[in-house]
Amino acid sequence: MVVESFNTNGKGTDFRPIYNGAPIEGMLFHICPNCGFCGRGRLFAMSFDNPELLADVKSLMPIDESSLGHKIKRAMECLELLLNYGVLNLNQWELANEWLNAYWWAETPEQEQNAGHVVIGYFETALRRNLVPPDKILGIKYLIGEIHRRIGEKDAANAFFDEVIQEFERRGNRGKLYDLAVQQKNNPEE
Repeated sequence: MVVESFNTNGKGTDFRPIYNGAPIEGMLFHICPNCGFCGRGRLFAMSFDNPELLADVKSLMPIDESSLGHKIKRAMECLELLLNYGVLNLNQWELANEWLNAYWWAETPEQEQNAGHVVIGYFETALRRNLVPPDKILGIKYLIGEIHRRIGEKDAANAFFDEVIQEFERRGNRGKLYDLAVQQKNNPEE
């Protein structure tokens, strides 16, 4: 057990929390020293004794446990294994929000691009299946655009930014999210 104080100083344009100090995510994801399973603490309370699942977890590449990006990537690989073996049941909205951590804390452009594509895919499926809460739809469409922009897919980014901008204009109310979509489309800032 570790007692730590965490404080944020706003969010990035991709909604990643900006911490004053170490990110809290380092404390939220744990690695089993025996099998290499990695995930949030609540998953360690689950019982899964499927030998094939355990073999798949053990077959994952070793990671640098001090690297938050690698740790969260491993957690997402283990999460996907739990889903594939039917141990856990999450919908695409829930999965997108889990994978968002892997995107936010990616440590290389390749990790960012790979996690970004997974997040985008899950969010787009969640939108199609009406799994996104109505009050979050425009924020998620903006976020999909911002992730596209950050991984170098400008045309896809602009399509989502345009959708957000047009919806705010249609409604006749322009707020911070409208301003952010205009900024990130026309003159992106971090």
